[in-house]
Amino acid sequence: MLTRNKIDRTLQALVDRIIPADDYPSGWQVGVGDFIERILATDLKSSEPLVEAGLNLLQQESHARHGGTDFPDLPLAAQDALIEDLLNLGATRAPQHKEDRREA
Repeated sequence: MLTRNKIDRTLQALVDRIIPADDYPSGWQVGVGDFIERILATDLKSSEPLVEAGLNLLQQESHARHGGTDFPDLPLAAQDALIEDLLNLGATRAPQHKEDRREA
């Protein structure tokens, strides 16, 4: 299981890949992490275990693919590739809508 520090580091790295710094600050720099923390403590409290589980799985996959290296310590290109692979894997495993199953 991830420690609070590793969850925070992994979440920060993920947020900063989704909203990277360019001419403007990164998502983490403008407070996306604070927003996520607040919303998971209030309106989406029941989703906090799911978020932590997702971050834990991201970290596990990083370790498996990159010799035990934590996700935040990967080069940015490797972080992007891992995120893309996991998103593509999730898309192939997503349940189909009822209408889609009839056509399949």
